[in-house]
Amino acid sequence: MKILIDIDDTISNFGEVLLKYLNRQYDTDYKKDDIINWEWFRNNFQNPWQPTEYCFFWDEVVIDKDAINCIENLVKKGHEVYLVTASFPNDTLGYKIRKVLENFNKNLINQSNIIVCYNKGIIKGDIRIDDEIHNLYNDSINILFEQP
Repeated sequence: MKILIDIDDTISNFGEVLLKYLNRQYDTDYKKDDIINWEWFRNNFQNPWQPTEYCFFWDEVVIDKDAINCIENLVKKGHEVYLVTASFPNDTLGYKIRKVLENFNKNLINQSNIIVCYNKGIIKGDIRIDDEIHNLYNDSINILFEQP
């Protein structure tokens, strides 16, 4: 099976790190529980994605160890697994991808398993795992990872 797995806040702590930087930048004290959807960031901060343009931001994003084990086991069982991100092209996109991939056995998950696009609907897969309901489509089995 072809399995498409979102990266940011599905297998990583992206939202926590982003909130930390935005709280610091805007002198706010929001908690993770305050985030009710991805629009929340846009509704509460001007240019909320700006911290992602710095390498030091991606140095703090951690890929969940259980997710790593699960993904590698799926590959070992013969599944095609792709890590998908709806990231915007910027100077740190390559750095982000390298930081994600350094967590995996390169013989199982490497640059050929990464898909970067804005519209995830153009990618066909048997199973989609994502934290944004708008990235789930009727052409596959969908798993909504409840984040935020």
